[in-house]
Amino acid sequence: MRFDPEDKQFYFSTQMIPNDAENEASFASFKAYQQMCLDNPGAWIRNMVNSEGDEQSPLMKVFSIIAGIVIFGGIFATILCLPVKKYENIPWIMGTLMLVLGIFSIVGAKLQGSKVFAESVLCQRIEGIIGVLGAFGLLAIKFLFPRDDIGKFVMTVFCEIAFVLFLVMAVKLIGYVRAPKSVYTEEVLATCIGYVRTYVSSNSGDEIPTYTALNSPVFEYYYGGSKYQAYYDVMDSGKDGKIRVGSGQVIRINPEDPSHILGSIKSRIEGPLFFAIASFIATIVLLVLILI
Repeated sequence: MRFDPEDKQFYFSTQMIPNDAENEASFASFKAYQQMCLDNPGAWIRNMVNSEGDEQSPLMKVFSIIAGIVIFGGIFATILCLPVKKYENIPWIMGTLMLVLGIFSIVGAKLQGSKVFAESVLCQRIEGIIGVLGAFGLLAIKFLFPRDDIGKFVMTVFCEIAFVLFLVMAVKLIGYVRAPKSVYTEEVLATCIGYVRTYVSSNSGDEIPTYTALNSPVFEYYYGGSKYQAYYDVMDSGKDGKIRVGSGQVIRINPEDPSHILGSIKSRIEGPLFFAIASFIATIVLLVLILI
C-alpha cells in the first residue's frame, strides 16, 4: 500500500471536482504541512531520503549521503577555484563528482526505491557508465592538455562536462519516454476511491509565492494476490480530477513495485529536455571557441 490516509503531505477527499470548502481545506492542509516541515526539518529530510513504504537498504543510505556531500561539496569547491584561479583543480573536483555519481547510478539502479516516476534500470546504469567515462575524460584533459593557454584549458574542461551532461540527459529522456514499455509494463483494473491533492510553490526574488495545484486519483486494485491503494507517480496539474470516484479504470503499474502507477510523463520530461538542450548548446559554443 502506497497511499497512507495519515500522510500529512496530501489532502484526501472523495470529490472529483472540489467545491470552495474543499479547496480551502486542501490549501490549509498544504500550509500546515509546510509549517510542519519548517518545524521538523530533520524528520522531513529523513522522509525524503527514505523510499515510500520501504526503508532504503543501509548500502543505499550510505551511497545517498556520500552522493549528497560530493554534489554540494564539488559544486562549491569548483566555484571557489574560479576567483582564486586554481583552474588545474577543477578536473579533479568535477571528475570525482562524476565518478561518485556514476558509481551511485550503476550500483544503486536496482537497490534504490523511487517515490516518483521511474526510468529503467538499464538507462540508469548507462547514465552511470557515461559519468564514469566522463570522469576519466576529465583526468585525461588534466594530464594531457597543454597548460600554456589556460583559457582553452578551462573551456575544454567545461566543454567535456557539458557534453557528459548532454549524454546523460539524452539517455534519461529515452528512459522516461520508454518507461511505459520498460517499467510500467502491467495493466490492471482499478477502482478510483478518491483524490489526493497538494500544491507546489514557486517564487522569484522578493515576489509573492505562486501556488500550483496538483491532484491524483487514488486507485484500489489487486495484483499478485495483494491489495494496493496508490496514486500516480506523477500527479496531474490542477484541482479538478478527470475520473469519477467509484468508477473502474485500467492503469499501468510497475510489476517490480506494484504500488507505483504510471501518470502523465510530460512534466517529468521537461526538466531533462531543458538540460539536454542547454548542455548541447554549451558544448557546441565551447567547442567553437576552443577551435578558433
